[in-house]
Amino acid sequence: MVDIAVPKLNNNDSSYLLVEWLFDDGAQVPADASVAVLETSKATEDLVAPASGVLQRIVPDGTECECGEVIGRLVGSAADGPPAPVPSPDADAERAVSAPAPSPVVTAPARELMDELGIDEAELRLLDQKVVKRADVERLAQLKGGSGAAANPEGHRLSPNQRAVWNVVSESQRTIPAAFTVVHVDMGQVEESAARLGTMAGATEFVIAAMARLRVEFPLFFAAPGETGWVRPADASHIAVTVDVGKGLFTPVVREAEQLSVVEIADVMMDFRVKAVRDGFRGSDLAGGTALLALNNDAGVVMATPIVFPGNTCAVSLGDTRDELAVDDRGEVRLRRVAAIGVAYDHRIVNGRDAVRFLRTLRERLEHAHELTVSPRDVR
Repeated sequence: MVDIAVPKLNNNDSSYLLVEWLFDDGAQVPADASVAVLETSKATEDLVAPASGVLQRIVPDGTECECGEVIGRLVGSAADGPPAPVPSPDADAERAVSAPAPSPVVTAPARELMDELGIDEAELRLLDQKVVKRADVERLAQLKGGSGAAANPEGHRLSPNQRAVWNVVSESQRTIPAAFTVVHVDMGQVEESAARLGTMAGATEFVIAAMARLRVEFPLFFAAPGETGWVRPADASHIAVTVDVGKGLFTPVVREAEQLSVVEIADVMMDFRVKAVRDGFRGSDLAGGTALLALNNDAGVVMATPIVFPGNTCAVSLGDTRDELAVDDRGEVRLRRVAAIGVAYDHRIVNGRDAVRFLRTLRERLEHAHELTVSPRDVR
């Protein structure tokens, strides 16, 4: 017998919605088949069967499940035992509410919004769905001509994605005593190298590459806080990067970025932007970052202070690249391209002097940007 447990798919979340089972109770499930669909705060994710066997459902569709919770089992054959009984939704007030067949399962947040908007269950037939989530109710309200906003006199209820951002920011501000240091970087080499490549690579990709390659020299900036007085160094640079195309803030992860050239990173970033436009992120895209790059490089933005994600020790910010007058080594005034690059850091773990060293080294790497166009794999 093999348990089917809810994995940790996103650093931001502690639980997920079990949208639906993809096999009937008692059905034979092949190994590696998608057996259920989970919804995180930012994406839906197929849950893959860890082994083959006969499915015993423990938790019904429409249930909010904690990470690590066992929601089903796979037994060797149907003869190993009857399917586990499905608990009544009434057993846990925090769980979703299950309506009797043939009505769809309505999640608790969806039920809450239905009550606020005065939508009854008969109207849910317009959705033609087995499981109705809050977003579905918002869509239904729009179909009816409403805004989908909660009829709450206190204001507008934020989207699930933005509420997840709320939780992360609140947790960061509550638990991480952060400090912030910023330097100016001459981005001339970055822009010249990007122009020579003739690809989509730009300041973002060069900063990811330069930042990721600092892990060995600055391990505390890529570590995870543990028990008091302890940190766990990362074994690779997995750089989370902010992506916002007007559909909410996402932080997908460029994995093993220290092994990638800027061109390879550009390919990854293009994939992220497409997914952001199409709402195509999966939970696995968003989990496992060991440090964050916050992009604040809209035109005219000099700098912004990022939050440090819970579980990380640092977040780097990149401002807009702009023109600046400077005096060169010969005493002549020239125009140069500069950007403000800062690092917010957990001050319990990283000291200010180390933050300055980190930024100076990052600046040096960017001011020799041509070295970042080659993957470290290719120079060994």
